[in-house]
Amino acid sequence: NISLGKTTSQSSTFYRGQADNAVDGEHDTCIRTRDETDPWWRVDLLRPHNITAITITNRDDFIAEMIDGAEIHIGNSLENNGNNNPLVFLPFFEENAASFGRATQSSQWDKFGDADNAIDRKRQVKYLQGSCSHTKAETDPWWRVDLLQSFNVTSVAVTNRADCCSDRINGAEIHIGNSLENNGNDNPV
Repeated sequence: NISLGKTTSQSSTFYRGQADNAVDGEHDTCIRTRDETDPWWRVDLLRPHNITAITITNRDDFIAEMIDGAEIHIGNSLENNGNNNPLVFLPFFEENAASFGRATQSSQWDKFGDADNAIDRKRQVKYLQGSCSHTKAETDPWWRVDLLQSFNVTSVAVTNRADCCSDRINGAEIHIGNSLENNGNDNPV
């Protein structure tokens, strides 16, 4: 994430929603402006980059719709609060297709490690918070999600646990396809 720790600014700040919350690497902090016409937020990446993907994590509580109509502009101009830069992402936000699918895994460690936890749209990074999947210690463990229909998959995001054992994901591979042969390992990486 090239924006982590970079200089940010926004049109105003409501409560504790300061601009740098969006680039602090934490999943439980948010930015928020005051109620205003044409609010904005921006990050200075300090040098030119070839941007190929943008990830926005919206809040999931009672005011999640506040992001509706947001636009993303990329460029070096600060004119019109950056709105004169090219629009690269129209006010349309794709849903996470996995969160509507069916998850399975090779085994389950305990009651906290259910396969569905990996697609519950929560980003708690501590295992006992019940939002991580976990297999038993085994050779070639696997986890998979059936998206229930065909999608053009353009990105996959994985949030690893942060309380301990984060190295357990080392060597993981992501395969995408329709084959269940060899527990899905015959699909392309």
